[in-house]
Amino acid sequence: MIDLKNGQVLGEQSQLVTADVDAVQFVFKPTQPWSEGRHLLEARLGKAGKVVQREFDVVQSQPVVAAKVGAKSG
Repeated sequence: MIDLKNGQVLGEQSQLVTADVDAVQFVFKPTQPWSEGRHLLEARLGKAGKVVQREFDVVQSQPVVAAKVGAKSG
C-alpha cells in the first residue's frame, strides 16, 4: 500500500495462494490511521510475477445526523 501524495509505503502483506483457488480475499489494516488522499494498492504474483494495481481515494466521512421527527398532539 502506497500513499501517492508522498510516495510513502504504508505497509506490505504476503499471502500464499494455491493454483486451484478461484479467488482470494485479504484485509489490510495499516498501523497508523488512514491519511486522506490518493493511495495505490499493488498485488504481485511472486517476485517477478504479474502485477495488478488499483488506485483509490480516502476522504473524510461526513457525520451522520439523525432526522428530527416532530410530533404534534392534538
